Amino acid sequence: MVRHIHRSVVLAAMLLSLMLTAQPAVAFIEKQNTGKTGFYTINDEFASPGAVCKYVDKSGAQNDRIDKVTVRQFHTHGWYPTKTWVGYRYIIQENRPPIADKKFVTIFKSGIVKKQANQTQVAFFGPSTYKVPRNTSRYRVQIVLFFYKKGSKTNVEGKVKGQIEAYRHTLGTSGNTYVLGNQGDPQSCRPNYHGI
Repeated sequence: MVRHIHRSVVLAAMLLSLMLTAQPAVAFIEKQNTGKTGFYTINDEFASPGAVCKYVDKSGAQNDRIDKVTVRQFHTHGWYPTKTWVGYRYIIQENRPPIADKKFVTIFKSGIVKKQANQTQVAFFGPSTYKVPRNTSRYRVQIVLFFYKKGSKTNVEGKVKGQIEAYRHTLGTSGNTYVLGNQGDPQSCRPNYHGI
């Protein structure tokens, strides 16, 4: 779970976390935070991953074909005490074979969904689903949040961009749970997981 507070507080918490734990935590990784941005909560950990990857069950086969990626629901506050517009977009990136090259390219950007929120009331976004074009690739999800100026639905005042690192793998037809995706690039949403 990630809550944007202030960069100095976040940095201090991250450093403390690194000192207290030997293993890095799986979480939504904030890559960019500019301007005036509100508190947000994106669940993205082993117990509650940020994305779910559905697979088509190939009866009798050792592996299954990835079908779609769903970004799970999350919420954000606005920057101001009064309601202002906040926006959300998700981005799907793909690492095609040979996947060892670790090169992800953007293959889809959703439109921007806009809702109103303030410092006490949140806007909920998602779940959002994307049907993937190939089952031999790896996929990862980026989230972009937009915070708009007072009285405007178009003038961006702040922006947060980050990447989901934890994925739950499930079979689309049987409902069996697959193992959880590994942390980091390029393990995100890895296809051909075997059921447990």
